[in-house]
Amino acid sequence: MRAEGKIGECCSGKTTVAIQAYLEKYFSVLDEEYDGLYVFWAAALKTINPSLGPDAKALELGVGPTLYTAIPLAKYFRTIDLADYVGECFDSINAWLEREPDAFDWRPCIQMALQAEGVAASPQAILEREELLRNAISHKMTCDVRSPNVLHQSSTAKYDLVTAHYCTDVTAANPQAWAKVIHNITGLIRPGGGIL
Repeated sequence: MRAEGKIGECCSGKTTVAIQAYLEKYFSVLDEEYDGLYVFWAAALKTINPSLGPDAKALELGVGPTLYTAIPLAKYFRTIDLADYVGECFDSINAWLEREPDAFDWRPCIQMALQAEGVAASPQAILEREELLRNAISHKMTCDVRSPNVLHQSSTAKYDLVTAHYCTDVTAANPQAWAKVIHNITGLIRPGGGIL
């Protein structure tokens, strides 16, 4: 079941308990939609992989309080930056990064991602992907894909891959606004890089 809503709705002004309830509602039971997403992402990233160098960087836009879309990236990207419209979304991610006991458990998503990649999802493989993801996550920043300066900074950072799962449709009221959002996002991509 895909989480849908208005921009920033899952985190803005929400308590830690409310965000945890959101995560439990949408990410505790993984259905065939998630299986399909992980199969798609595994195939897409496998196709992109030959063009990546050892210092490949990815940017995950609209990550919300989740990591499920970043999990497949950890296999291919040394650096993963996370961005969302609402900074409070990172509280949940920080809890997981810091191994807090009440942090949301992403292991079922990791298991599904590994299976989609054709990897035996043993407890050791899941642990290794967790550590790979923790080590890859570099920066967490706010963003606004409606703005030409998406990352609100003077940085000229460019990425080998920019992902924007589910945030472009929420932020654009019509096809013209969506085209502008896509144009803004593509400004973050290195020559030869891609968007997913």
